[in-house]
Amino acid sequence: MHDLGSTIAAQGWLQGSILREQDLPKLKKRGSGEECVAARVGVVASHSCDLTHHTPEGEPYAEVLVAELVDSLNGNFTHGKHPRKLHMQMHSHEEESSVLEFLPWRRFWVERRKLACMVPDENRFLLREDIRILSVWLAQRYQRTALPDDFNNLVRSVSKKRNKLHTKISPHVSGLYVEIFPDRELANNESYSMNILALVPREQKEETDSVQQGMEELVELFQQSGIDVESYVQVEDNVSYGRVRRMKRFPLEHISLRYGDHPSPWEFEE
Repeated sequence: MHDLGSTIAAQGWLQGSILREQDLPKLKKRGSGEECVAARVGVVASHSCDLTHHTPEGEPYAEVLVAELVDSLNGNFTHGKHPRKLHMQMHSHEEESSVLEFLPWRRFWVERRKLACMVPDENRFLLREDIRILSVWLAQRYQRTALPDDFNNLVRSVSKKRNKLHTKISPHVSGLYVEIFPDRELANNESYSMNILALVPREQKEETDSVQQGMEELVELFQQSGIDVESYVQVEDNVSYGRVRRMKRFPLEHISLRYGDHPSPWEFEE
C-alpha cells in the first residue's frame, strides 16, 4: 500500500504545480481565507519534498499561492526584485501565455491528503526558472538585507533627484547587489564607500547599455550624498556565484517603502 507521499507523487504534484480551475474553489482553506474566485489561479508553493513526505503527521498541509490574472507583464515586478508583488508568465499547451500577479499574503494552506485525490492542471504550467524565482521571492520576505540607518538616511537626502530611475533600470535588472564600507553606523569623521552591481538577465543583455546609463545616474545621486561609489553592470551568466554571495542584495524598497508602497522598488520616497 502506498504511503501518502507516494500517492501524491503519483498524481504528479510538484512545487509550482497549478491547480485545475474547477478544484481551486473546492478546497477547504486554512490561513488567509483568501477567496478563490474566477480569474485567480492556485499555484502550489510547498517544496516537492514536503509535498511527498510519507506521513500526514509530518507534513499536514500544503501551501497554495493564489495569483491574479493581469493584462500585462510589468518589468518592475519581475525576477522577484519587489518584495510585495511578483509578475511572471503562466504557459499553456493549448493557449497563449498569460500573466500572473502574486502577492505574498494571498495564500492558504490545504490538507495535503486532499492532493492525493486530485491531479494538477496538465495544460497550464510555470517554467522551472520561474518556479525557482517564486520560491526565492517568498524566502526573501524573511531574509531581506538590512542596511545601516546612517546609510539609509543619506540616500533619502537625495530622493527628490531620482529622475525616474525605476523606469530606466528596473524592467531590465534581475537584482542589484552592494558592498558597503563600513557596514555599520558611522563613527565621527567617517563616510561610506560602496560597490554596486546590477545583474541583467541573459535574455535582456541587449539592454545592458540602457541599464548602464541608469546606473550612472544612480551613482551620481549617491555621490551627491557623500557616498563614494563604484558601479558595475553585468549579464548574469558572466558573474560568479562567489562574487554575488559576498555582496548584499540592495533593498531599495526598504528605503522607499518607509511610509507606504510605491509601484516600483526603484522609487525613493519624497
